[in-house]
Amino acid sequence: MTRQFEMLKYLFHQTKQANPTQCLTPPANERFIIFKRGSVQGYDNLGHHKDISVKKCKQTCRKHPQCNSFEYKEETKLCDLSNVTHLTNDIKPNRWGWDIYILNPGYRKIDCGTPKDVAGALKVYTNTTYEFQVTYICPMGEKLTSTCEMNNEWTVVVPTCKEPTSCKDIKMCGRDATDGEYWIYPSVLNHRRLKVYCHDMETDKPKEFITLPHENFAYVPALKPFHLCINRFDETISKPGKTIFKKVRIYPEEMVLDRFDFTFTELEKGKGKNKRGFGAAEDCLYGKSSYCKSQGAMKVDLTHTGLIIGDSLKWVTYGDDSRISDLVYSKNKKVVTATCGGKCGGCKPKGKFTVQLGPVEPSSSGVKTCEFLRQKHCSKSARAQ
Repeated sequence: MTRQFEMLKYLFHQTKQANPTQCLTPPANERFIIFKRGSVQGYDNLGHHKDISVKKCKQTCRKHPQCNSFEYKEETKLCDLSNVTHLTNDIKPNRWGWDIYILNPGYRKIDCGTPKDVAGALKVYTNTTYEFQVTYICPMGEKLTSTCEMNNEWTVVVPTCKEPTSCKDIKMCGRDATDGEYWIYPSVLNHRRLKVYCHDMETDKPKEFITLPHENFAYVPALKPFHLCINRFDETISKPGKTIFKKVRIYPEEMVLDRFDFTFTELEKGKGKNKRGFGAAEDCLYGKSSYCKSQGAMKVDLTHTGLIIGDSLKWVTYGDDSRISDLVYSKNKKVVTATCGGKCGGCKPKGKFTVQLGPVEPSSSGVKTCEFLRQKHCSKSARAQ
């Protein structure tokens, strides 16, 4: 650098004596030298550009692998790129209004090296030198960019891609997003993932469900008291039936189950023709003071779903002279069973049916991710080309 500064001092002294040329020091962050009204002998033109700003001319030179300087004429907005500098060729005054801009005068090579990875993103770049960019294409189509700067470092970029928080977000990951099991990341879970079944993916409003591997039911028997504690079948009582839940709808951002979505339910044959809400039990047999057993029953079993019963969730009675005969929670809070009844009454969850993530994730077998869909989409696009 000492030799460079000595030469600059000499050039400045010489041009000051001749007076048509001035050597200017630009702002520190620009890292280039301007020779006003100067020209370089032995000029090697790398490109001629018309109607261009000095800023754009500089950017164009930066992106050319051989460009070290450019001459610019303010009056006509002309730009000529060159591979020479004051260290390789003589600078002479000129009378035609051209200025010389010498980039990176210390000849320090600017190379930011291999860009860092962003989890889950496809990294695309063609060069790692000054002002070149790397583009990160995230699974949901989001694009992040980082630029190589003078300090040999890439500009800071968000370290992670946006995560899908719903089945609607999953649709953005690729065209192969059909109904099935997926991982999503509701914001309320603070980047922990939830396994859901996405339904109606061919529509603009897909829904989230939790697949229930074990038995879940709500039962209202078609029975009426006959004599003492003996019951008899009576299909005329208030809406009997045993509802079997294969999946239950969930609102991920609230972590609340929809008790009355019967999309993935069925009625057990011979147990009535009416469906009841998730977690409810009822009968039309005996009042709460009776020694005869209630027959309404329910079971909630979240085993192997990754979920447990919400801490605040309670069961309450409803209807006429109703009672909860027994209510049992498993120690791991995954299973709740109850026997309830009344003179047409029973029990149900109080308020919203809240759930929370348990300590153990469910199996990942057959579960798709947004990243998987994006890679599949990109592979198909590449083969098509």
